[in-house]
Amino acid sequence: MTLTRGHIAAYLNSQFSNLGAAIGQNSDPLVGFKEDVDAALRKLGVARANLATATLEDSQEEAAETLAEYYAARRIWRQLGDRTNLSLGGNSVNFTDQRMHVKTMMDDAATRCSQLGYSVTGEGMSMGYLNLDWIQPEPTTL
Repeated sequence: MTLTRGHIAAYLNSQFSNLGAAIGQNSDPLVGFKEDVDAALRKLGVARANLATATLEDSQEEAAETLAEYYAARRIWRQLGDRTNLSLGGNSVNFTDQRMHVKTMMDDAATRCSQLGYSVTGEGMSMGYLNLDWIQPEPTTL
């Protein structure tokens, strides 16, 4: 079986549907989570021209879902930052608590992305050895 955009969007919908509704996101998972699925597929090396029809191997399922989860949480976290807490009569909505919850989800997903070898926070680094032995000094003539 191969993994499609629909599978990834359905996974995100199962994790974030209530939070998506809180920010007024489209209830169709393929539309509401489009940017997040696209970002995950791009991070996995899918060319922009192939995003609409992209399929992944089963071995990439965990990475695809984790990356998409990170991008969805980041987008929702940012959009919840625009909201203010409000109380009207006996009803109240506390966006600050929702935002803190999404931040925890985003941090967890970022950690799992890093463990899978995909840095999403820009804090990744690597060490290597650069061999310059092939550069020979040029003899100078005076």
